[in-house]
Amino acid sequence: MDKEPQSGVQDEFINAIRKEKIQVTVYLLNGFKLQGRIRGFDKFSVLVDANGADQLVFKHAISTIVTPRGVTHREKLEPAPAAERTEVS
Repeated sequence: MDKEPQSGVQDEFINAIRKEKIQVTVYLLNGFKLQGRIRGFDKFSVLVDANGADQLVFKHAISTIVTPRGVTHREKLEPAPAAERTEVS
């Protein structure tokens, strides 16, 4: 009864950006900003094509990934269960 590994919201979001070849801004924890397209990713890293040069960025160094428009491939994304949500006032 092996279950197929589930991909999380993070992987679904990054994969949609990659498939749609959306120009993104990747903010790193050290304040550095990369602009480009996501070419690939795995469990630990993201490959960003920034101005024609590939940049391998480790996920633990990423603060935020910003897109200029919505991502359309969100079929698999589901809201978190109510028990995991936090009210913001």
